[in-house]
Parts: sequence; structure tokens; C-alpha cells
Amino acid sequence: MDQQYQLGSLKMLEDITLDDMLENPIWVNDLSGEGEDDFDETAERPVIGAKEVTYDMIDDFVSVSVLIKFPEIDKFGSANVVENGTLDAVAIWDDGDWVDGRQFFQDKEKAKLEVIPDILDGKDKSFVYDPKTDTAR
Repeated sequence: MDQQYQLGSLKMLEDITLDDMLENPIWVNDLSGEGEDDFDETAERPVIGAKEVTYDMIDDFVSVSVLIKFPEIDKFGSANVVENGTLDAVAIWDDGDWVDGRQFFQDKEKAKLEVIPDILDGKDKSFVYDPKTDTAR
């Protein structure tokens, strides 16, 4: 693993809050808690001070999650960055809980979103989310 990243403490996925994501908009899963008794393979660590998801991050970690915003409804969310620059596994922060994007947008065909940190060498930050496929392009 590349040592250029300063990682924060391991946190279970269900315990990560919007405030956590606002403070550190990039989170990674590196399976580093495997030896711990309460290990859960969904646990993630914040990348402290990072402002951009790089190709190295995609290669170095099991998954990379970023803070996103749905400007039309003024809600934040989270999504995984896929190596081709698309997003998947979208979740929306709603009333203090993460809600699966497919459930939240079940009555919509599409939803516009913006990625908060830069991703992959300045790739466009505007995406359209398709709840049927749980992907954004």
C-alpha cells in the first residue's frame, strides 16, 4: 500500500455519519481490521486531509467512498468510486440515517448529483444517478 495517505481510525460503516463525511469526504476500506475481534469487512477509515481520489487509491484499497450532494433536493450522500470513474452503491443521508439510493429514489428514473472531492485527475464532478442500476455516470 502506498504510504502517501494518512488514514484515520477504523469505523464500522453503519457508524459513519454525515458529519464524519463532511469532515473527511474520502473514506476507504483496506481490510486492516481483520485481526480484531469485532472485525466487520465493511469497516472504513477516513483519508485525512485528502481532497482528491486518485487512481492509486482505487488500486490500493478494496473500496473508496466519497461524499456526494444531490443539489435539487439539498441532500448529501455517499457513493463508491469505480476504477472507470463511475459511481455505485449510492446512499443518501436522510433524517439521521443512510438510506439506499435505490430505495430513496424508487419513484424516480434519474437524479443529478455532484461529487464533493475531486476524483481521478479532475474527472467531471457532475453525474446522473440511475436508481434501477444503482450507478451514476
